[in-house]
Amino acid sequence: MRHKDGAPVVLADISIPKTKPERSFWTSRHDGYGAPDRMTAAQRESARQAIGTRLTILSPEEEEEMLRAAGFSDVSLFYAGLSFRGWVAYG
Repeated sequence: MRHKDGAPVVLADISIPKTKPERSFWTSRHDGYGAPDRMTAAQRESARQAIGTRLTILSPEEEEEMLRAAGFSDVSLFYAGLSFRGWVAYG
């Protein structure tokens, strides 16, 4: 798929710092707000481990760098809520 020159691109996903203890803090916060009440403590821990080991989660700095490396400009954060971030960039 080719984008139209100058058209905006919106990227929204989980983006948390890579450094400790911030990464553990945000992973726990994501779990605390997103897990259903019916989950057991063991299920919550399993979910926390999966987030930390099975998902590729970039830091906000890596997200912006990736967009610039792909040729986008005017990269700016337009949304941040808990562990979710949203960027808009122009091609």
